[in-house]
Amino acid sequence: MAKNLIKESKINQQIPSSDSLSPGVGIKKLATSLGDEVVGSCKVNLLPEYGVIHLSGALSEAGQKNLWNLTKPVVEDPKGKGAGWSSFNFHKKRSTAPRKYPDIDQYGYLLFQLAAKGLMAQSNSSVDLVNEPSYKHLAEISSDKVPVQLDDTWMLYYRADARFNNHIDSDSVLFTMSVALGDDCEFIIGKKTGRARYGERCHHGVRTIKMRSGDAIFFDGGSVPHCVNRLIEGSAPSWWEKAKVPNGSRCVLLFREKETSRNGRYCPANTKKKKKKSK
Repeated sequence: MAKNLIKESKINQQIPSSDSLSPGVGIKKLATSLGDEVVGSCKVNLLPEYGVIHLSGALSEAGQKNLWNLTKPVVEDPKGKGAGWSSFNFHKKRSTAPRKYPDIDQYGYLLFQLAAKGLMAQSNSSVDLVNEPSYKHLAEISSDKVPVQLDDTWMLYYRADARFNNHIDSDSVLFTMSVALGDDCEFIIGKKTGRARYGERCHHGVRTIKMRSGDAIFFDGGSVPHCVNRLIEGSAPSWWEKAKVPNGSRCVLLFREKETSRNGRYCPANTKKKKKKSK
């Protein structure tokens, strides 16, 4: 498994301070509204074969603490939960109701913008900003061609013994930003699921990403299979042990944009729609 572990590669580059990241939506403005200290060292790992961006250290310790303080009031103790976690919806999918957690939403907007600017800072001939839909979308966000459109926003709070089975979240395009707090985990992508789906991307093999507290990851949850293989108990930063809700190990916040049809969108090679057998 070690050979599949995604480490800080040669293309990693420390993202400039929030003052130099100033897209139309405004990372500088967002970071200032949250507190200038919320953005961490934020090193960028690209997995272009899956259109994934891993932001290592996206949030500083201060940013993590602030996000946890916003989240903690709704977190339930996961003890006794059959799946090994408790969950909470801050905003339900396709809901037309007003968004009730704008302070949490600010983190979603900030992380999408960090991913967009981080991608553009590392863009080179090997990064396909035209045919790779995830990277194309972030490039459009970076250039202000499209805004970040948060839709479904929710939280999972894991016990240390929890696992998250391999799956994809939709048959549509579902751009997702996930940010972690607490213990490290092994986040697996590219493992074939049990059912064939049009657009499922598993033809480049399995990749394992070690997600630490404060890390974030951007991917299309509607095409990239993903799961949590294991949590590494006791690996959380010291502040977490004092602040966490009892019996919990790791908290994940998911910020998803509105689903869009896959019709006419890029579909990787070797992922063809299954033909119905003739009777």
